[in-house]
Amino acid sequence: MRVVSFTSFDYNGAKSVPVIASFDNEGHIAPLYVRLGEASCKVKSYWVKYAYHNIIEFNCMICDNDSDKVKPLLLQYHQVECVWVVA
Repeated sequence: MRVVSFTSFDYNGAKSVPVIASFDNEGHIAPLYVRLGEASCKVKSYWVKYAYHNIIEFNCMICDNDSDKVKPLLLQYHQVECVWVVA
C-alpha cells in the first residue's frame, strides 16, 4: 500500500506560510499578518468560508508594510494540523 498523504495539506502542492493570528475563547480566528517570502503583509480585511471539514478559508485583502496597495490572498487554516497555507 502506498501512502499518498499524511496530512490534509501536503498532497495538493499547497505552500505553508507563517501567520500571526488572533484566537478567542468562542472559537473565532482572525489572521492579522502573513509572511510571503521576505515580505511581511498586514491583513486589512477578510471574510470566512468553511470550505471542508476542519479547513477554514480566509479570503483576505492584504498589503505589505511598505505600501498601501491592497491585493487579494486566499489563506486556508487546517485546524487539525494547526497549519496555514496559501491556496
